Amino acid sequence: KKEEGNAKHFKNAFRRVAAERRRGGVTLKKEEKNG
Repeated sequence: KKEEGNAKHFKNAFRRVAAERRRGGVTLKKEEKNG
């Protein structure tokens, strides 16, 4: 059951990143500022 929870969390995170990329790469811009 613990592995299932990790897979669920990973899937949710992946979907969130994909949605942000579609909106215009919000996460990538934040990473560039930090770097």
